[in-house]
Amino acid sequence: MKFKQRVSIKICTGLLFFFVNFMHGMEIDSSKSEAVENTKKEKKIFGAGAERILKGHTGLVFGVAYNPHKEGELASCSDDTTVIIWDLRSGNEKNVLKEDTNSNFFLGDTDLVRQVAYNAHKEGELASCSDDKTVIIWDIETGNQKNVLKGHTGSVRQVAYNPHKEELASGSHDKTVIIWDIETGNQKNVLKGHTGWVVGVAYNPHKEELASGSHDKTVRLWDTETGKQKNVLKGHTDLVTGVAYSKEGELASCSIDKTVRLWDLRTGKVKNVLKGHTDLVTGAAYSPHKEELASCSWDKTVRLW
Repeated sequence: MKFKQRVSIKICTGLLFFFVNFMHGMEIDSSKSEAVENTKKEKKIFGAGAERILKGHTGLVFGVAYNPHKEGELASCSDDTTVIIWDLRSGNEKNVLKEDTNSNFFLGDTDLVRQVAYNAHKEGELASCSDDKTVIIWDIETGNQKNVLKGHTGSVRQVAYNPHKEELASGSHDKTVIIWDIETGNQKNVLKGHTGWVVGVAYNPHKEELASGSHDKTVRLWDTETGKQKNVLKGHTDLVTGVAYSKEGELASCSIDKTVRLWDLRTGKVKNVLKGHTDLVTGAAYSPHKEELASCSWDKTVRLW
């Protein structure tokens, strides 16, 4: 897949809820250096406004996810300790997952919620991860907890479902990735190797492989069956902030070094360096529908490549 920067979308400051995921506890090195590999120039910058604003959280919003089973449903999580399930047709809250004595609320995370993910295998199931060191599996329709996964010794920053089986991965400030059996809630594997916080995890859609991104500036590839480390991808010059696989199984990572890097998984080398952002890049995601990659940054833009 060849990438050129297609669009840079300027977002108004008030809508940057998805850029603040790394504001808490971020160890930002003032000496950010830039790699000199292949760079792509931007073609055009467009202004962009919000089609709709969903209001309900009382704190910073750290993550959002669309329900793959139900069009028009979205989940968001916040440092107000809640997960809100939204009806996008009406813009109203369908459920609020939260620890509260009010019977309309549901027992949940007791600290800021970092990320949410829907289970693509099972309709009505959502996972959330939190600074309270837990991962919670939710029944969205009833609002009940199906399980609370305990094992991390630090804040849990990212969670992802395995597209091949009933399995979940979580990355943490304790520098580990834990692979969970969703049905039993037991740990299947603890992946150790990173020397910094693990802030990104993603499953390869084509094989039993997991990528993790860390503040140790590396991306590591793991065999999810054996738990063995397959490769350490080095190239970023500052903290890695996220990882993402395309539907074809290509891997991208983003960093405080202001770049997105595309990797050759056969050699473990950098295939391309996408440059254009003028501040740290906080996230990257591939389109499930076409050959397109989006990245977001503290420079207040989303760039399409």
